[in-house]
Amino acid sequence: MPSFLSVSSFVLAASLSTITYLTFLHRCLKNRIPHETHCGTLSKSVSSTISTIPSEVYTPEYYALHDRANRRVPRQLLPRQKDADILTILLRRNMTAFAHFPQCYMLWLISPATKRPTFHTSHIDSLDFNKGDVICGIYRVLDRTANKVEFGMTYKGVDGRLVIRFWDEDKDVVFASETAMWTKADGTERATMPLENPVLRFFHELAAWWLLDSGVKYLTDLDAELEDD
Repeated sequence: MPSFLSVSSFVLAASLSTITYLTFLHRCLKNRIPHETHCGTLSKSVSSTISTIPSEVYTPEYYALHDRANRRVPRQLLPRQKDADILTILLRRNMTAFAHFPQCYMLWLISPATKRPTFHTSHIDSLDFNKGDVICGIYRVLDRTANKVEFGMTYKGVDGRLVIRFWDEDKDVVFASETAMWTKADGTERATMPLENPVLRFFHELAAWWLLDSGVKYLTDLDAELEDD
């Protein structure tokens, strides 16, 4: 019995420590990363940054959730490479990291055997993220330009987009991560979107903000390493 209590106490303490750390990290990122969230009828202004959302989704017939976060960095701190190459480097690094997040393990569990190789680091590192490429089971590239990629995903009556993009603003480059989800609003009944769950939303924000922040830092560190070489 004493040993069981000791193990139980250790597990409880470890769990509380993890929750405390994640809550602290979420708060720090929330204060440092500019972000915004909207729910209801999707604003038509979103079409200027996400081109693959069907036009009917911008009507009251659909209930939507859209969030955006951004991170600014001086252009001179980024690798001296083409924009398309910078985006590919960022996507490979961030999607590889995301593949080890708890929510991605859940996606792996529900994915058919044919899709599970898309979670592997070797698969992600081999991609240029061209149209049709699939990552982590459900994320399919719908559109790709030099400075933007749009992923589409569908799950249990909910459609969505994940967009990673960047643009020049004065002497800086602004990196942005956007997520949009929507479902048909049939009267009083509709499918519940994952991000309407407070716990899932917490982990979504934590992942999106951390990947954006650490991904940009990865690029600036990479530039420093290239200069040292």
